Amino acid sequence: MLKWIIRTLFFIFGSFLGAQVIIRLFLRVTPLNVPDRLNAFLATPARRLYRDPGKVIDLLGVHRNSVILDAGCAKGIFTVEAARRVGQRGLVHAVDRRAKMIELVARRLDVAQLGSQVQLTISPLDAMPIENDSVDAAMMISALPTMPDRLAALKEIKRVLKPGGVLVIGEELLEPQYVRPVIIQEWTLEAGFKLVGRSGSPFSYLLKFVKPVSVSEVAGSN
Repeated sequence: MLKWIIRTLFFIFGSFLGAQVIIRLFLRVTPLNVPDRLNAFLATPARRLYRDPGKVIDLLGVHRNSVILDAGCAKGIFTVEAARRVGQRGLVHAVDRRAKMIELVARRLDVAQLGSQVQLTISPLDAMPIENDSVDAAMMISALPTMPDRLAALKEIKRVLKPGGVLVIGEELLEPQYVRPVIIQEWTLEAGFKLVGRSGSPFSYLLKFVKPVSVSEVAGSN
């Protein structure tokens, strides 16, 4: 009886692990939006135990009056914290290609009374209606692997960032499309960014990049 129970448990675990591998490999090739159930979890207090919005904004180096981009903002957990930091004279661009997510961000901002310093935009991340060299810092949290064209999205973020501007990318193991830090580094290097810092663990990490100020910096990063 004990052997049967052990074999059954191993079978269940093996099936679950195999399914996870297949799903993640499929999503690596065919990026899709984060499922609504997972989106619901990403907005819960439980997630804040390992993904504190304040720490993300700290890594961005946000100051009052800054212009910030929350690329793939989803429900706006990080948008709200960024809006608090930039103050009434600052600006946060909250961009997501899903109208439903932008509506949720708008409600969250209304509750927090922070809507005046946030520009909500429904747009794909590879074609944002934001001026060149106008953003001080950008963040992509649990968003980049879901992009249909990741390189195009990164190049678009680079376009809107000021020279020397910061990009923080965060991923976590609970995401179906989770990728290792080295993969993110490969993508961002190809887009012309330079890695300058990192924090967290393989379970939940943040990588900090900058848009090089000059052509020589880009060559140096390669």
